[in-house]
Amino acid sequence: MSFIAIQTAAKIVCPQMTCQVVDRAIQAFGGMGVCQDTPLSDFWKYGRIIRIADGPDEVHMYQLGRNTVKQVLHNGKI
Repeated sequence: MSFIAIQTAAKIVCPQMTCQVVDRAIQAFGGMGVCQDTPLSDFWKYGRIIRIADGPDEVHMYQLGRNTVKQVLHNGKI
């Protein structure tokens, strides 16, 4: 796998996992999780900003697929 493919996969997985983990933490804390007293509200806010600013996941998936197909056609292997 090329560096670009690994970077693109990280752009898909990391923001999704961040939002999933923070969401579960907020649910575990209940109403206290969404209060401004805990850092969870900031974590959720920054996680959403990363997902929005980095671009849609579908674009990254398309780019990953396109680069993988190019690499297979050029080298004959992944």
